[in-house]
Amino acid sequence: MEGNDRKKQLELYLTATFKTLNIMFEFNASTLFLYVFFLFYVWASCLQIADKRCLAMSRKLEFDNYALIAKNFRIQEINGILRPECVHQCLRNGTKCVGVLVNEIFQSCWLLKCSMNLRLLQKGFLQLSNGWNYYANGDACRPGWDPFNGHCYFFENSVKETRTGASSRCNDLGGYLVQIENEEENTWLTNYYAIDESNINRHYKFAVWIGAISSSPTGPYRWELSGPTLDYQPWYPGNPTYNVELCVNLLGSGMWNDIMCDNSYYFVCESD
Repeated sequence: MEGNDRKKQLELYLTATFKTLNIMFEFNASTLFLYVFFLFYVWASCLQIADKRCLAMSRKLEFDNYALIAKNFRIQEINGILRPECVHQCLRNGTKCVGVLVNEIFQSCWLLKCSMNLRLLQKGFLQLSNGWNYYANGDACRPGWDPFNGHCYFFENSVKETRTGASSRCNDLGGYLVQIENEEENTWLTNYYAIDESNINRHYKFAVWIGAISSSPTGPYRWELSGPTLDYQPWYPGNPTYNVELCVNLLGSGMWNDIMCDNSYYFVCESD
């Protein structure tokens, strides 16, 4: 059934193309043949790259005329191409490309590392700009998971868990507690997800468990007990304290806080 739908859409597209060509200039059989061959090549390549899901991109009308101004959330900017070739270029990047922004007025194409949501709009990462349309790659992640730079993330903000409970829950979901490798990922997490958690005993409002942990009060902190040591470590001033606070959570400011593992927090899971 899916194959028949694709075939019908291709036939309609080719029919419209033929009519346009006949109107624009005199019929030339050899030129028309080459043009049709090129269209078929692009379509067939798209099917192959996208695992036979050429139509995975869907337009999100609520983000019409918005541009993503954070350049570090883009994979590439390509000029001089229209939407079909832009989508094709995205699919060539596999799961790292989670969508495209296309402006056919300026023939500009942006391949995106992250999807667009209202939170990014509220945080000022999107701005009004005429002519832009956003197409999301629905196959980038499983339902309920959010894509960023080739990985998928699940934000659990309904049930709080201890650090052990959060890790087990992520494993049950087919992932692991998020492992933040650089500032770009850290920035995306704190701007894409939000919890307004007020606690009179704390001086911060947003905190989720991440995968960093230490087996000793003297460190070092690792990604899980048997994983690699941390390279990127944006600690809150005065942290880590190197005492009984062996686990780590991410604050709304983007800084990390060491804390006792038996506290309960929301958490973010990650999967490859």
